[in-house]
Amino acid sequence: MTELKEDEKECLKMLFSSLQDSLIQSCIQNYFGRAWVDQKRNPTSGKIVVSDFAFLAGQPDIEILHCGMDGTKQHPQTLVADRTEWFAWIEKEFAGKYKRIERYALKKEGDIFDRDRLEQYVTKIAKNYEIRLIEKEDVAALMQEEWSHDFCCNYKDANDFMQRGIGVVICDEDEIVAGASSYTSYREGIEIEIITRQDYRKKGLAHASGAKLILECLQRGLYPNWDARNMTSVRVAKDLGYTYLAPYTVYEVWE
Repeated sequence: MTELKEDEKECLKMLFSSLQDSLIQSCIQNYFGRAWVDQKRNPTSGKIVVSDFAFLAGQPDIEILHCGMDGTKQHPQTLVADRTEWFAWIEKEFAGKYKRIERYALKKEGDIFDRDRLEQYVTKIAKNYEIRLIEKEDVAALMQEEWSHDFCCNYKDANDFMQRGIGVVICDEDEIVAGASSYTSYREGIEIEIITRQDYRKKGLAHASGAKLILECLQRGLYPNWDARNMTSVRVAKDLGYTYLAPYTVYEVWE
């Protein structure tokens, strides 16, 4: 098995073409992540790891399956495969560690967003809230809190986030209580992460922060990718203009 260098990842495009996930593009474009293949020329099996996600493609291969899971780095929390033949291998090799669940795909399509409707979600939250872009000074504070850690966790530091990332936060007075940010990014867009602190939920803040981030992305010519972990996320996405496609199988670490 071979771990690919930055200038060797072109071979991943065809191998992973059936997995339409922005995190894969982040790796191929050398924004984030690591990748392994069985052979550099015309690979038949491969694995991409970006943050908490691992993507498996091609012919199931036990060595590829274990790449990047040698204990030197945190194991991926979610495994995604391009064909069902991988599932039996995952269940055998990681019995008791990963559970089979469903995530929910949203259609990736052109500029189908209703900007006026998005603006309404932003403006209709209570007047005591301030919604604004994430600033450099916010990054350290977001990283320190468990609930907001994923807003910036995949970037090297605050400077890296300000250069390659984008996000918005909602504040109650001077306290950040919700937001939406780029979990990862690539040349053409971002992967959206939306989080509201537990004690501020059901106040429309997820809709508002998501709408604001989408508007910012559209203004910058970036596509705001959305992949849902649960049906609550699907409902918010549909309200903001996305089209729901279907559930798909992944394996997630047992909590």
